Amino acid sequence: MAERLIERIAAGDLRAVSQLSSLVAAATTDERAPWLNAVARSAAADNPSSLQALLQLIDDHRLDRSAIRRILLDNDQAEDAHQDVLIAVAQSVGRYRGDAAFTTWLHSVARNIAVDHLRKRRPTTTLDDGIDHGTAAMRLSSLISSRSDLADAVRSLPEPFREAVQLRDLEQRTYREIVELTGAEMNTVKSRISRGRALVAAQVADDLFAPAAPPPSGPATAR
Repeated sequence: MAERLIERIAAGDLRAVSQLSSLVAAATTDERAPWLNAVARSAAADNPSSLQALLQLIDDHRLDRSAIRRILLDNDQAEDAHQDVLIAVAQSVGRYRGDAAFTTWLHSVARNIAVDHLRKRRPTTTLDDGIDHGTAAMRLSSLISSRSDLADAVRSLPEPFREAVQLRDLEQRTYREIVELTGAEMNTVKSRISRGRALVAAQVADDLFAPAAPPPSGPATAR
């Protein structure tokens, strides 16, 4: 069943993403590994639906959590790192070649980002919600608000990501205001913004996150 859902996603049927996510939630680590690998290989081949699915799977199941938490104990720092992981994956998944499990590649990305957050730990100016302006997510937010090509990319996002990122990064609304305007829960709003920004990051030519992504280690192989 999972294989069929992955095929549907690659063909553009995003209704299958939530179904696949439910299967991943109920599966063992060994069972879900080939499914994640297949979605990642499709995303690496520049399939936008597969990338959207991959970001949702990472976000839904916090597949990067263990790698981040080995380094960052603070909840806010860990959440900032998770947002940066989504952005880094969106920009660099093309380097994933399938010769190792996707989670191995993802954990390398997450570890590098977490180490970078730890290294840069210092007092900084924050927004109303306490997010560090120095994170990749906030750098991207600044780019979205200042570059017309990225503003256009936001407007081309699928709902509900378009509304969330537009309210946050183009209209400079607070998270609390977005909750009131959309009627969504706070965690849902934050997730939509994080994944929406990551989808925009996939269109950013600037190689902002190269240090976070491991280099390709060989030709793609089936797993």
